[in-house]
Amino acid sequence: MKRLFSGLTLAAALAGVLTTPGTPVTTGALAVSPVAFANSAQAPAARYTAAADMAKPKGECSFGSVCGTVYNGTNLVVKVTMNWCLAKNGPCGPTDIKELKPKKSTHGWGDVDGYLVPDGYKFKVDYQRGPLHETKSFGPGWHKITDEIVADIQSYTH
Repeated sequence: MKRLFSGLTLAAALAGVLTTPGTPVTTGALAVSPVAFANSAQAPAARYTAAADMAKPKGECSFGSVCGTVYNGTNLVVKVTMNWCLAKNGPCGPTDIKELKPKKSTHGWGDVDGYLVPDGYKFKVDYQRGPLHETKSFGPGWHKITDEIVADIQSYTH
């Protein structure tokens, strides 16, 4: 089996995919469009498994630029937190909470650590890490995301 990427080259390619949506990543003779690859028949049929929670200073991202990101595909305003406190299992304080408007993304905001499903609601969320996807339903409360995760809130029920 021929190895196409070294670990460092793959990390750099994934960082490019995750930080610049829609931009092809070129490594040697391989060019990959993130959207085309994720939707292609060649995309790996794998489930996303959340990485172990790692303590990092507020706002710090993996590899210096790969941060947790939330896309809001609904018509609701969604609250996100920029600072997760393990002791509270949610935001450390009210100043850590921002509002994400409908059909918008937190891309460029820095490291987003979680999102809130309001009381009485259930969100259908696609967790993406590179080409890996796993869609789940989440009930009320704060839900943590880790670096390198794109949480695509696709729909909700009330």
